[in-house]
Amino acid sequence: MNDTQLHLHQIQTEASRQRAAVFARLVLATGRFVARPFRRAASHAV
Repeated sequence: MNDTQLHLHQIQTEASRQRAAVFARLVLATGRFVARPFRRAASHAV
């Protein structure tokens, strides 16, 4: 693997890592948003 290919590979790896981080944050935010009404309903039921 030459330097150019290695550099491109590092860029792609970094991009996919950032995409994964953004996706994880989105999933967490969505999960929290979706769970909120259920938690409220559960606390009212008790």
